Amino acid sequence: MLNRTLHEWAFIRTWVVLMQYPIVPYISILIACYLGANHSRNPARWTTTAQVIVGMMAIELLYIVFIWVPYTRRLKEPAAHPPPSSPTERRALFERCMGTVPNYENYLRMWFLGAEPSEIRHDNLREFLLWAFFDVEEGSDDKYMPGEDYDTEVDEYVAYIEKGLGRTLEPGRGRAKCLRLTIDSVEPAFRTVWWYATMALLDHATHVLLLLNGFEYYAQPRQKVIFPPRLQQMFASRRTEAGNLSYWHRPHRSEGLPVVFIHGIGIGLWPYISFLAEIGGGKGKAQTGVIALEILPVCFRLTEPPLGKEAFLEQFKKVLDRHMWDEFALVSHSYGSILSTHAMRCPELQVRIPRVVLIDPVSILLHLPDVAYNFTRRRPTTANEWQLWYFASTDPGVAHCLGRYFFWRENAIWADELVGRTARSGHAGQGRKQARQVTVCLSELDLIVDSHAVARYLAEGERADHPAWLQGEHGQSNVASPKAGLVPGWGEECKHHRSAGSGINILWFPNKDHAQVFDAPRARARIVAATRGEYEVR
Repeated sequence: MLNRTLHEWAFIRTWVVLMQYPIVPYISILIACYLGANHSRNPARWTTTAQVIVGMMAIELLYIVFIWVPYTRRLKEPAAHPPPSSPTERRALFERCMGTVPNYENYLRMWFLGAEPSEIRHDNLREFLLWAFFDVEEGSDDKYMPGEDYDTEVDEYVAYIEKGLGRTLEPGRGRAKCLRLTIDSVEPAFRTVWWYATMALLDHATHVLLLLNGFEYYAQPRQKVIFPPRLQQMFASRRTEAGNLSYWHRPHRSEGLPVVFIHGIGIGLWPYISFLAEIGGGKGKAQTGVIALEILPVCFRLTEPPLGKEAFLEQFKKVLDRHMWDEFALVSHSYGSILSTHAMRCPELQVRIPRVVLIDPVSILLHLPDVAYNFTRRRPTTANEWQLWYFASTDPGVAHCLGRYFFWRENAIWADELVGRTARSGHAGQGRKQARQVTVCLSELDLIVDSHAVARYLAEGERADHPAWLQGEHGQSNVASPKAGLVPGWGEECKHHRSAGSGINILWFPNKDHAQVFDAPRARARIVAATRGEYEVR
């Protein structure tokens, strides 16, 4: 993630213009070629350059007509929401969510995209609650479950929030518009075919570097369609037994737990190469096994839609069984924490996961608006915000994944579920004598996650010497830039805190933005140690 400097802002804005509006450099170069051909002594060179540019424009046009337009049509399809919860489950979830809202006014303002409180009225809140807890769009009667009185239940929820606000909402509907991630239209930003050519080059570089680090690639079937095409998929010597789930594998030889890693949204495994190599450790008997999954729909590629929860779990189990991993440490970054949530809730998998490390997780306190707002709705101003907006949020594959397949009720996880102390895991986890060892790594300047709120929640209100409290109670005070008022704390050193209640370990990284821990060798070393159940670097 870029820093918030002027030169990085100029750099990223230039690249956004070039990638989003390729006609600008095409026309500029053609004009230069025209002038050069008419005013230089060597017009042939300018003519050749113009022919190359015209050829590039022809490739661009073919890409738009046959790839971009057909792919983006699918973004208009409605989401297929999961089965609704029972009224009892729904009420329990609602009350649990509301019990962790730090400030009701700020909570509503962010879900309503910064609207003035006076514009958030009874019917506006009702519309939001119907989406958030019922997966229903107001006015779509065909989606209501027969025999259920949603009106009464929603009005009770409105009254609950009004009590938290300390005031009654005005009747009717104001001008406020709420964020409804899986109902609102998906709006990708165009990117040139040469962006995908760059992704292909980085993809192949990643492949070579992982091979050099002792990893083996298990590819999808050759018939799987993906753009840009992947040579490693066409000519791979190994094929995954889990249809859509390609992955990298390094054999396990040490006595400790092998590691499964699930990456976040971005350029696939490219940002994690050093991290994966360091997890693997030495060779021979000191080598730690690693399986690094590839979640291609969030890897800046045009491919099939993401796997649903059940399909992912089924294919994930096939991967584990193929390599006979009965137990493993589950490590994930950012969006990968969503898939980790599914694994930790799966009765067949949860007892196989004695250790979890979540890095910049988006799945904790997911009912708060920060992740959805910061990733999909915030207007970019700084360099890192422009980087997030163009190169992630508005990528067509990522936008489709988040806008039509990201169901927060399925993806959110609570502290007691992290450590395995839930009724859901009781019947499957009776053989486990102790709670799961959990480490959550948080970055102080996280652009996406309200890391301070997450740290306070995981620490269970323990104020003493905890860096998150330096932010006070104002993690959501500024809708336009939630991190604008941060007070950088605790120097540059990572701080370790263990919650006395849940036993969850928190690694706090001062002055780090989302994903920047992977760029810092000392930060990576702390996380690698946590994957081994250690908290001091050797």
